[in-house]
Amino acid sequence: MWFLRTGFPLLLYVVTLLGFVGGPASVGAYPLDGYEDTGIVRLEAYRIAQQNSDGEVLPFGAMLATRSIGLSLTDKPDFAIPAVDDEFSASLVEVLGADASGYGVAVLDLTDPAEPVYAAHQEERMMNPASVGKVLVAVGFFQALADAYPGDLGARQKVLFDTVVAASSFIRRDHHEVPFWAFGDEAIERRPIVESDAANLWTWLDWMMSPSSNAAGSVVLQQAMLLQHFGKAYPVSVEQAEAYYDDTSAPELRADLVRVLQDSLRRSGLNPG
Repeated sequence: MWFLRTGFPLLLYVVTLLGFVGGPASVGAYPLDGYEDTGIVRLEAYRIAQQNSDGEVLPFGAMLATRSIGLSLTDKPDFAIPAVDDEFSASLVEVLGADASGYGVAVLDLTDPAEPVYAAHQEERMMNPASVGKVLVAVGFFQALADAYPGDLGARQKVLFDTVVAASSFIRRDHHEVPFWAFGDEAIERRPIVESDAANLWTWLDWMMSPSSNAAGSVVLQQAMLLQHFGKAYPVSVEQAEAYYDDTSAPELRADLVRVLQDSLRRSGLNPG
């Protein structure tokens, strides 16, 4: 959970660009009323299931509407992490139980933005939760999108909604399952992504960030590099995309990758190191 501490500005940046706040992986990201804005069909599946159920399909927090979401620190550009709260930290260690010595964890409680509370346990311990890398891919993607359409959120949203991408050999193999659903289906199917699976960019981002699909992460990174290279000419045809990857030299591709993953962090005031 290292990213909850040192990476908090990065998370705020991603959330600001997305316009939504994520939820637990078992439920997924974005409020359930987000289908019309994003085209992520599983959101509508969950909404219909909850609407037609006599009981609780999802926890209360997962049913909050988009209008309920607020970003706490947009008016505090100079925000600094407060001193460690001993009582909160003791509670954190208690939750970790017998495995506490194996974790380095930090939690920032922004329930009251005016009085943030910070808990830490071995917070300086170096750890590498693998899926943090997907947050970096998201930052790179949204930076490339912002560079193509500076100041034009409508254009960015149109690209996210209208651009449909089919999985290619970039996905390799991945054991993570993602949700598939179409109107009329009785249930959501969960399975790994395979070549030729197609979805819009919002859905690919959802698959990457919610069930943490490595295959989806590869597709989003692929599209981020194309978006950075082609700018407003993106989206491009499959043939143009293949030509870019086939005909560009390895050093040039490496430089493009570094720009996507690292320059976007520097421009956000973060140290890639």
